[in-house]
Amino acid sequence: MKTANVRTASFAVAMVVGVGLCGALGATDTGRVVLLALAGTALLIWQPTIVLVLILLITQEIKPATGFSGMTVFGSEFYFSLLAKIPIIGILVAAAAFVAILKRGKALIRIKKFQLTFFLALLLAFGVAVSGLATGMDITSALGQVSRPFIIFMLAWIVGASYSSDVKALRSTAIAGGVAVVILAATGLPSALAAAAGGRLVYYDTATAAAAAAVLLAILRSERLTKGRVAIAACAAVVLLVSFRRSVIISLIVILVLMIFVNKQYHVMVKRVVVWGGCFILLGLIAFPSLLSTFADRLLVSYSTLNGVGEDVSTTGHLDDIAIGLQYALEQPNGYGPQSQQLTGFFVQSGSLYVHNELLLDWLRFGLIGLLAVIVLFYSMTRDSIGLFRMDQSLVPTAVSAGSFFVPIFVISSLSAPFLTTTSRWPAILGLAAGIMADYKSAEIHTSPGATE
Repeated sequence: MKTANVRTASFAVAMVVGVGLCGALGATDTGRVVLLALAGTALLIWQPTIVLVLILLITQEIKPATGFSGMTVFGSEFYFSLLAKIPIIGILVAAAAFVAILKRGKALIRIKKFQLTFFLALLLAFGVAVSGLATGMDITSALGQVSRPFIIFMLAWIVGASYSSDVKALRSTAIAGGVAVVILAATGLPSALAAAAGGRLVYYDTATAAAAAAVLLAILRSERLTKGRVAIAACAAVVLLVSFRRSVIISLIVILVLMIFVNKQYHVMVKRVVVWGGCFILLGLIAFPSLLSTFADRLLVSYSTLNGVGEDVSTTGHLDDIAIGLQYALEQPNGYGPQSQQLTGFFVQSGSLYVHNELLLDWLRFGLIGLLAVIVLFYSMTRDSIGLFRMDQSLVPTAVSAGSFFVPIFVISSLSAPFLTTTSRWPAILGLAAGIMADYKSAEIHTSPGATE
């Protein structure tokens, strides 16, 4: 397609989507709608990955109705406001994928090695939709509710994969991620300090902590540390502190241990974790003692519960869910259907079927075949990540490295909650991360100066 036609089509799609999104998000003033739409259109046409990274990392998928406010629910409209029964984030990701295909379609076609992840997601989207139709759902509900996470994953994968061999795009994507983390830290820290006395934190959406952890690990693994990178790493540590998601902390530990066995350069990363981690903790003790105290108390309570000494309701609820869910799954291996209501005994006792474990929930909803398909998808993405872990750090761009860390963080965290099939933010970030890894062995990356910036 000619460049002029690509630009015209990209602008038309992005402009329509921009106006629609602004209206759906509550921008009723005509002038503001036009300005926001123009700004969004310009960014979407320039580089879709920047738009997705900024929105997906800064906005939070937490309903205001749960009693939270401020930064805890910032941008929640993207996930809970609907336009033609479709979440706003779904429309945005679809528009970004469309623009990416128009501008980078040839680069997308050239990718050979890691299309397996995309086709597994496609198979799951089709399979679970059929499952929904078989249980009486109409086609709109089957696609919009049951298949939605996998469709969003595929669209985000297309965006990431389209730019996975573009050095400049990867660099600007990494910068966007750094900017997002700085914004999260700058806005979240004051709120956290004000709420620390009551034992409350700021970012309850685990995806925020997971993204911050991936950025932190990517920086610690980078070939050289500049002042800017150290500042972003400090901000990522702050986001982790004001989030305190136990599954993400466990993921960090597991990944650091894994690096020892798969990468000969692990000592560089471990040394940085010890040195910089010690500095951050010391600084935190001096500047934010109440916040660190809250963080430490939560760790100790969880640890005591696991050892049978304490009794943290959240920890015991998660553990009981696994035992009860496994019992239900063994009783009915073919599952209870995607429309099943909550079964008795689980920690959450209202609404649709929910268990604090992605694999168990998939087994209970989609049966053993669905479970196996999800496991293969997890394996495919994890294998790609470990392949990146083995590579020389100087050959891996920062954005690609962050994506490779986000995948195992997701996989480990999903053992404590069904993030893939019950949210829109997680599959979007995960798809983008998996897509960015899709062409990391491209000669264009490895032979270009400053590729790892």
